[in-house]
Amino acid sequence: MVMESTYEMKPVSKLPETQPTSPTNLSVQSSMAALHVADSTDDEVIVQELPPVDRGVKAWTFCAAGFVLEMMIWGFGFSYGIFQDYYTSHPPFDSASGVAIAAVGTISLAIQYGESCLLLLFMRKYPDFLRTSMWFGLALYFASLFASSFATQVWQLILLQGVGVGIGGGIVYMPVVKLLPEWFSERRGLASGIIFSGTGVGGFVFPLILNALLNKVGLRWTLRIWAISTTLFSAVAMLGMRSRFPVPKFSADQRRPKMIPSRLDFLHTPLFWSFACTTLVQGLAQFPVALYIATFTRGLSDQLTATVVLSLFNSSSVVGQVIIGHLTDRISYPSIMVFSAVGSALAAFFLWGFADAAIYLYFFAVVFGSLVRPLQVSSRDI
Repeated sequence: MVMESTYEMKPVSKLPETQPTSPTNLSVQSSMAALHVADSTDDEVIVQELPPVDRGVKAWTFCAAGFVLEMMIWGFGFSYGIFQDYYTSHPPFDSASGVAIAAVGTISLAIQYGESCLLLLFMRKYPDFLRTSMWFGLALYFASLFASSFATQVWQLILLQGVGVGIGGGIVYMPVVKLLPEWFSERRGLASGIIFSGTGVGGFVFPLILNALLNKVGLRWTLRIWAISTTLFSAVAMLGMRSRFPVPKFSADQRRPKMIPSRLDFLHTPLFWSFACTTLVQGLAQFPVALYIATFTRGLSDQLTATVVLSLFNSSSVVGQVIIGHLTDRISYPSIMVFSAVGSALAAFFLWGFADAAIYLYFFAVVFGSLVRPLQVSSRDI
């Protein structure tokens, strides 16, 4: 006797077809695609449209917000030459070592550059803490810069205006580098140039403003006014720092991504180390100019000329930043790198090396600033 059984077959909804995408076309296709999320309660499909990449209000709002943060954080950092010149010629720091005073701006910039890698690894594992970390960094930046107005010794400046401002500024700025690839793909070089030109704009305008404030209200109120102004502008810009993708939520029993990626094959390629070493060496070339060009110029001329030369050095990178950024979308990066390296080296050797009058420094600031600065700063997004 054979027992027959019948089975009721329940219809299964057809899953949406997907096709593999490469890292190159992922961001472009995802701007027109949708995120499909299955609702377990009523079997409906929730469709969430992603904002377009390389275009649209949200993408360019992010670009504008990144420009403001770049200007406030890095523009101020590269204007430290004004403070360094003031510290060495006014009490209570004029009797301190020039090396110790120079360490304040150097430490701040070094921390902002160096902490980026650690912060990106941290955000890889804790992406849901991105906005919280930004506000924490802004609070630390404000507290450190404001407290430095009460400093009476150089070690206090190093701790507050160097370490505190460096750590806080790096945390505030980090989302710009992290989120930029989400919003821009084909126009990434152009967007990077626009954002990173904020350094040049701030570096051109801020020395003039800071010099006027120092002469009018003195050092302490200059630092307090600047701390408040930077906080307000940065807070508004941070409202535009939004991720293009939905921020993942992790419960207590969910496993977070690894902080360090499992595949690091690029570390074994000569190309990576060649690029890293070249960028490092060329990057070190801009710091002596940014920190000492004002002091060097004042030895040949007066304070006003020193301020103008520093402003020219910073402002010249604005045009160069946008042009070089746009060219990286169309020309191979090594070709641009060679042109920038050779041009900036010749400018440093002939225009600054043989400078015995301020007129040579004007030309040097324009040529060197438009070549070495854009390449080094643009390399942050590669």
